[in-house]
Amino acid sequence: MFSGLIVVYITALLLLYLLGKSLWKPLYFLFGVLFQGALGAAGIYLFNLLAQYFTLEIPLNPFNSLFVGFLGIPGLLVLLVARYLIKL
Repeated sequence: MFSGLIVVYITALLLLYLLGKSLWKPLYFLFGVLFQGALGAAGIYLFNLLAQYFTLEIPLNPFNSLFVGFLGIPGLLVLLVARYLIKL
């Protein structure tokens, strides 16, 4: 009876290990995307602080944050060009 209980515990621990290992990659990807979005939001915020003297502004929303977070300064420039073309 006692040896059967040990087998059940070892099997449960093995299943928990496999479940945790299989869920780690999607969580790692999700945290990476959230981190890039936070960096993009900080970049847009700093740009808006500096560009308020030139009456330039990029709206701070999740799409723009992720766009700037993944592309960096070129993404910021693309958003500026798109904003300028939309105003025309």
